[in-house]
Amino acid sequence: DTRTAELGIACEACHGPAERHLKAHESPLHRVIARRQDHADPTIFNPGRADHVKSAEACGQCHAIRHNRHLDQWHQHGVQFQPGGDLEARAPLVHYDGTDLEVPGNEKKRALMEGSFWSDGQVRVSGREFNGLAATACFTRGQMSCLSCHSLHHYQDTDDQLGRGMDGNQACLQCHDSIGKNLTRHTHHPTGSSGSLCYNCHMPHTSYGLLKAIRSHTIDSPTVATSVKTGRPNACNLCHLDRSLGWTQRHLEEWYGTPKVTLSAEEETLSAAVLWLLKGDAGQRALLAWHLGWPTARAVSGTNWLVPFLAETLTDPYAVVRYIGERSLKSIPGFEQLVYDYVGPATERQRARQQILDAWRKAPRPVDAPSGTVLLEASGAMQEGAIRALLRQRNHRKMELLE
Repeated sequence: DTRTAELGIACEACHGPAERHLKAHESPLHRVIARRQDHADPTIFNPGRADHVKSAEACGQCHAIRHNRHLDQWHQHGVQFQPGGDLEARAPLVHYDGTDLEVPGNEKKRALMEGSFWSDGQVRVSGREFNGLAATACFTRGQMSCLSCHSLHHYQDTDDQLGRGMDGNQACLQCHDSIGKNLTRHTHHPTGSSGSLCYNCHMPHTSYGLLKAIRSHTIDSPTVATSVKTGRPNACNLCHLDRSLGWTQRHLEEWYGTPKVTLSAEEETLSAAVLWLLKGDAGQRALLAWHLGWPTARAVSGTNWLVPFLAETLTDPYAVVRYIGERSLKSIPGFEQLVYDYVGPATERQRARQQILDAWRKAPRPVDAPSGTVLLEASGAMQEGAIRALLRQRNHRKMELLE
């Protein structure tokens, strides 16, 4: 006996039941009077007038990873949450710390958790931004909500639905205005540069979804220690693709007093991006294949030297990594016409990779990056032994990132 009232995301998904609202505003005079009153309408839920928790929960009913406390009821009736109600009581957030699943555990459930979270509990997949926001001091100690940056009715673009004027630092400086008064002192990057955009440092693209990298919504500061412990790339090395973790660690210590951690010899000297792309797990490789095509990173790190490393993505075991790598490679001048089928026969994918590497070896381009960090000589010659050695260390654990 299936009956459907609305499909998709309609008005009541965010504003709750509207029958009382419609009846109350049938009179044109009542509508005029209501518009002139500066208080919430008791007949409807308005996220824009609610406190930041209730406002964000209206989004978090969908954009979060949650428990279904009563699975039998959920199968028949869903969560039965209405905006403005108590979402945590009906479907509490899942918190994952790498060991305690907070649900009756078995290997299947652990795999589900590891397909959604980094090992420190930060979400690594798209569409679950409320988990990230709920772990952020701006939300737990401040008044930040989804509507602090986004708008469903007055957005300036259809991609991120950012509110007008919220595509730059104003989104953060509306609260952190003291930083804006001397931005370069805080960022150590020139005003107007990508390194002085708050979200590039505090909301890096460390989530995967929709065949691309997506910004984290856990607002935090980059640390090398976190990258070493969890494998999650830090903001500095996602922009400075040609630099090592050691380079990043020295700058963070000098600028912000960030504690240092012990690094291996290759972490001290080799490009972190190269290490993640060659040695990392499938999720890391997908993120790095995307960042090697990110115009912001290329403007900082150069472009030519990326070619042989993107060639390696064309034979990756995961089709997603191959697809993203192909897209990034085709955005480099001279490779726009690459003929390649990321789900074609393995022999054809291998042939495409070999053609690119052969062309690079015959006529290497000057390396527009520090040659010692990216396993290429200044002339462009590849340090093939070192590259092959890193590929042999690749993390081949099976991954299923649950978008």
